[in-house]
Amino acid sequence: YKRLNQEIKVEFLGYETLKAEGKLLKIIKSGEIVKEIERDEMADLIFERTPFYGESGGQVGDRGVIESDKFVVEVNDTKKVGDLIIHKGVVKSGKVKEGDTATLIVEERLRENTASHHTATHLLQSALQRVLGSHIKQAGSLVEPERFRFDFTHFAPLKGEEIREVEYLVNKWIRENRKVI
Repeated sequence: YKRLNQEIKVEFLGYETLKAEGKLLKIIKSGEIVKEIERDEMADLIFERTPFYGESGGQVGDRGVIESDKFVVEVNDTKKVGDLIIHKGVVKSGKVKEGDTATLIVEERLRENTASHHTATHLLQSALQRVLGSHIKQAGSLVEPERFRFDFTHFAPLKGEEIREVEYLVNKWIRENRKVI
């Protein structure tokens, strides 16, 4: 993908929309660039523009579907590699050819749940800093539609009272329903 990163620029549209038209620039199957794939074949697809968020910073990539009048591809994962956004999927029907134009559709419920959990990591970090001190720093995270994990540095295990205070603050902020910027 290093060479492709120098050749291709992918436009990310996912902050504005979850559905967009795009031209298929490259198909990569088993590490090789190919011109087409058929039903039941798995491949990495690179489009000129996409609403799909590629996994990065601990947040998992989007899932969804790519469809045209010629094919349907189920996208099981999306990765960000440099400036590329790679749609990992399997052809459910038809034949996919380099240069085809298709509609890329992100699974809305999964994106919303993932985005909520991403926001929750920021709320948790802020609450931990207020309760435990400004020395609290994020040391990793995993953000998925079903759950999130937030790793942080601290010099002692949290006491029950500290946990309750952190939970109270996070829940209070969630109930305030502030606009996310």
